[in-house]
Amino acid sequence: MAAIRPCPYVVNICVDNSCLITYCVNMELMNERIREAVRVELARRKSNQARLADEVGVSRQYISDLMSGRSGNVPGVWERIFDELGLELTVVAKPGKNGR
Repeated sequence: MAAIRPCPYVVNICVDNSCLITYCVNMELMNERIREAVRVELARRKSNQARLADEVGVSRQYISDLMSGRSGNVPGVWERIFDELGLELTVVAKPGKNGR
């Protein structure tokens, strides 16, 4: 029987310092969970990808590519680095940012 390996990759979806959802994911799913966290935050702010692109100073097409997964994925080598160092990638809201 194979040993159960602890999850080295966790993405937490947190709002107002309260983590609502924690995922144990592979890198492909981690990329999607990061995109989902951005979608949730945009919806919470009643914002959209075009406004986000303007705010961060990139093209609307680039944000679209990031959000669709055509660009901006966390490179697979990070999976090995996180594993080696016992680290996890967590997406959390910054305190004090836009009404928080």
